[in-house]
Amino acid sequence: MLKTWLAIGGFLLSFSAEAKDPIWINVGTSDHAKISIDAANVRFLTARVIQAWVLFDLTAPEQGPDGRMYQSQKQLTRFDCSSDRYALVSMASYPAAAGAGSPVQNWDSSDAPLSFMHTIPGSVMDAVMSVVCNLKQPR
Repeated sequence: MLKTWLAIGGFLLSFSAEAKDPIWINVGTSDHAKISIDAANVRFLTARVIQAWVLFDLTAPEQGPDGRMYQSQKQLTRFDCSSDRYALVSMASYPAAAGAGSPVQNWDSSDAPLSFMHTIPGSVMDAVMSVVCNLKQPR
């Protein structure tokens, strides 16, 4: 069950076109992971379409499709707050917690159109989307 630890809906973000050092904000936990978003690099593509990095720190290592083990994943996710849908833009799996070490697996959607999915009520991504979609766009 997901426990949301931090309500940052009123959190005002500053951003620019340049990537900043990440500021990981814990948004909750599940049985399998601690979930955080990078508050420093949230991008408002439109007023209701937001792109953010999501970090999953796993409670136990998992095995990737190629057999290599990983302990954390960073996912660049696009959230369409108007339709409660999200799409994975890119992903990297890491051998240590907090995205430490060299990635053991990478995936990028640059060669294919994004595939948007509806969130499942009560799921981890439903909770992440709720936090992201309640962020205030900088003026």
